[in-house]
Amino acid sequence: MNSIRSLTNQTEQKWSSYQEEILHKAIDVIEKQKDSKVDVFKTNALNALSLIERTDINVQVEKVVPVNKEALAYVSYKNVNRLQSRIIKASNQEIQKLQRSIYEEKFSALEKYNAVVEWSDNLPKGNDHMSHSIEIVVPPLKSGSYLMLSYDGSSPSKSKVVIGTPVIVSDLAYNFASIDGKHQLVVVDRTTGLPVAGAKVEAFEYNYSYRTRENILELIYSGDTDDSGVIMMDIPIEARRHNLHFVLEKGDDKFNDHE
Repeated sequence: MNSIRSLTNQTEQKWSSYQEEILHKAIDVIEKQKDSKVDVFKTNALNALSLIERTDINVQVEKVVPVNKEALAYVSYKNVNRLQSRIIKASNQEIQKLQRSIYEEKFSALEKYNAVVEWSDNLPKGNDHMSHSIEIVVPPLKSGSYLMLSYDGSSPSKSKVVIGTPVIVSDLAYNFASIDGKHQLVVVDRTTGLPVAGAKVEAFEYNYSYRTRENILELIYSGDTDDSGVIMMDIPIEARRHNLHFVLEKGDDKFNDHE
């Protein structure tokens, strides 16, 4: 798979060519300075080369993408010729646990997850020491919570850079409002905007546990939407909007906004 689109226009290309020319002239000077007998010149030159040759990858995907449809990921990179991508199924709790792992354990743990899909993309001008940006196609996925791994080697443990980007896949979306003390939530199709009748809705609130010293999600309401996709919820007045989280479910599609 190598479906990519450059995000650089003609003006940016001209400016990029000028920058590249200046950079190569700077590298020539730095290469000479790194063999200097003056320690400060040598150290500065080596530090500069390290920054110029550093591998950088950054990946951004929409927080929620539709079910079984291709999506686009924005990728910025430097000093990477080929980008490997692997998508694994992982909940927010699993992702947080991985983030808390030490460096070596993190990558060995990642490789224990089976890939839902994996592919690679050849990146243009990946060896010119310049920063570039493109869009790549993310394959269709079933409803669920995923982690998209992007890296420059043959596997995460053999890569200089590994980026993990959470991806939620669902056709469900909602709008929540509190009016005159009444709490209304409307569930709609994320693509068409049409109301979704008969969707199960659960409302959760984060409460701090002094015993475990962490925030715990507690279920405070559950019900189904009517024919207009609406549900009126009897939620305690002390529940604050920024502290509320919702889980929507319709058939095989489940959207969890705290994932």
